[in-house]
Amino acid sequence: MLVRLCEFVHFEEGKTRQLQVVGLLHAGLKLQVLRIGSPKGYVSVFKREALNEVPVEVEKLKDLIKLLASVWQMKKMIMDCVLIVNNPSSQFAEEFLDEVINNGMKTPPSTIALPWSLDTPTKFSIQKAK
Repeated sequence: MLVRLCEFVHFEEGKTRQLQVVGLLHAGLKLQVLRIGSPKGYVSVFKREALNEVPVEVEKLKDLIKLLASVWQMKKMIMDCVLIVNNPSSQFAEEFLDEVINNGMKTPPSTIALPWSLDTPTKFSIQKAK
């Protein structure tokens, strides 16, 4: 999935380093956020966040807040990735803008193109003909 996202942004270095794929691992009342990215551009880094558990007692309300915060952080990571992918490439945007601005304004190059017509004939020697 990370490689496909990188292909989608044309492997632009700045964007590729910011992309990450986020996953959610849950079992029963336990939840863990997993993510993979390539912050340096040449090695993929896999990270596991802390394992959170939905509390069954009111006294452990802090644990529930930690769990909700990790879900919110995961959503934020996904939204950041969406913004990176949907933001037009600066290089391609500049080329497109230049093309739109200069559409019809460019004159063809004023070079002279003379086609090759004939080779210079070799001199015929009279002595060789006798």
